[in-house]
Amino acid sequence: MSEELKPCPFCGGKAVIEVIEPHRHIICKMPVYKGGAFIECTECGCAISGETETKATEKWNRRMNDPEKVVKQLEEYRSEMEQFGCDGILTDMIEIVKGGGVK
Repeated sequence: MSEELKPCPFCGGKAVIEVIEPHRHIICKMPVYKGGAFIECTECGCAISGETETKATEKWNRRMNDPEKVVKQLEEYRSEMEQFGCDGILTDMIEIVKGGGVK
């Protein structure tokens, strides 16, 4: 990978990337994951994925430290993840971005 990962847009933490092989996520009963790259903040756990390492890096690095835009993005993703029962961490992230912390 030639492009360096920017700090986490939520907490400023260091991001790491991992290439993931195809698999089925058993806990959330999601469909088979076709594989790709996964970027995660080592501090708060914020994460994003992409079809390739390059695409994941582009997605990670384009996010802005604009709290309103970040909250909107998280709320959209949370509504998608509710059907799998995986929305709790996104609720916490939304509260952190809004400045309220986690209760």
